[in-house]
Amino acid sequence: MKAEVTNITPELAKELLKNNKANRSILTKRVNQYANDIINGNWQLNGEAICIDENGDLLNGQHRLSAVIKANRHVQMLVVTGVSPDTTIYDLHRNRTYNDIFKMSGRDEDIFSMTFSACARLDRRLMTGESYISQPDTEAFILEHEETLRTLAGFGLTTKCGNNLSTRYTPLVLACMYALEAGVKPESVRRFVQVYKTGYYDKNGETAAIAIRNDVITKRITPYGGGKERELAVGSFEKALYDFAHNTPRTKTYSKFTGSIYRPEKRSAK
Repeated sequence: MKAEVTNITPELAKELLKNNKANRSILTKRVNQYANDIINGNWQLNGEAICIDENGDLLNGQHRLSAVIKANRHVQMLVVTGVSPDTTIYDLHRNRTYNDIFKMSGRDEDIFSMTFSACARLDRRLMTGESYISQPDTEAFILEHEETLRTLAGFGLTTKCGNNLSTRYTPLVLACMYALEAGVKPESVRRFVQVYKTGYYDKNGETAAIAIRNDVITKRITPYGGGKERELAVGSFEKALYDFAHNTPRTKTYSKFTGSIYRPEKRSAK
């Protein structure tokens, strides 16, 4: 076998893909993800190789090569030639999540958590309409909102509370983040979370947290659903937070609310 760092141009990528005979079906979403990373300058040489067998056939790397073509940029990759043509020994490892990467790099797990990484993804969908966010952009989101996220972590928003109700999902956390950064007092948000988690309230104006709690338990609001359901759930939590902060009694469902109260204006992805 021979290993060499190679400048992969769109033209070379096309040549290598001509001998792509035994790979899996290409996932367009994955190609778009990699292409965005290349265009945004987030692609790095990391030692993961493009493998070509003894017969000159491509064994892996079709998504990376296709991304080079889509981005119309050149990047450096490690290319290993002369390897075994046995395709059953490739791509058997478990993919690392962004949180695995953060943990391995020694990041503070209080804010570089699964919950806040998921917030970054959902925020990207809400703000830009894009369904993908890179690891560097996830890190940038967490650092940009670090102070707010630390406050939310202190409210217990990364822990579960019972079998039928969990606060470890993004629509609630993201709505709380938007509310805090729009000027809602931390004590109001903290109390909202407490009532929502426990189901106990002291005054009539706190029934907004009970109403949306009931919506989640009865699945009128499904924060664990697909992308659209999660996006709508953010608005429902924002509305409940607004009513709670203004001491507005509420007994009806929030599942019909499709707007936004505290969310900033949509912005373009970097």
